[in-house]
Amino acid sequence: IRENDRVEIDFAVRVTYFIALALREMHDINMVHRDVSPDNIFFDSQENIKLGDLGLAGRLDILSAPNFKMYYSAPEIFQNSQMRHTPASDIYSLGAVLFEMLGGDLTQGHLFQEVDRLSDLPDYFKSILKEMLHPDPDSRCSADKVVKTMGQRLTLHKLTSMPIGDLTSIREIVLKGFLQTKREKDFLDIWE
Repeated sequence: IRENDRVEIDFAVRVTYFIALALREMHDINMVHRDVSPDNIFFDSQENIKLGDLGLAGRLDILSAPNFKMYYSAPEIFQNSQMRHTPASDIYSLGAVLFEMLGGDLTQGHLFQEVDRLSDLPDYFKSILKEMLHPDPDSRCSADKVVKTMGQRLTLHKLTSMPIGDLTSIREIVLKGFLQTKREKDFLDIWE
């Protein structure tokens, strides 16, 4: 899965696509994850990618204090303790995960400016990554754009190697595998 100091491009595309797909579903119903990080991205026994730990997830209109996760939280969350998490802050967090997967150093601070230092990346990757890590939340791309960009890059081999049963239910692939808390079950009841 790794080449040099980063994961293979196909793997990064696949992870980003499926996590963005989960975020798009959440954002479409006015919910945010609030804790997108490598610790909350899981793989099942068939190597399906899942976004888990929905313990901090919530509706946009009723969330309280922000959640700070070093290196993965959007800059606006650190700069303003009254700032609420938004779909844009989830996208920034996913961008930070992608940046790290591609060999970027999260400790360098302004990740948006550091994208150009990542070597040997296709232009589409640098472009979407810069949109995800934009310091202005209003200038970040949506989860839908990430899904469309990465979806165009998925190889036929990667899609056909996944079990057909899993392909029929994207929701199950992405979210339902890690229901560990009552809050997560309540979230899915609202979602369905």
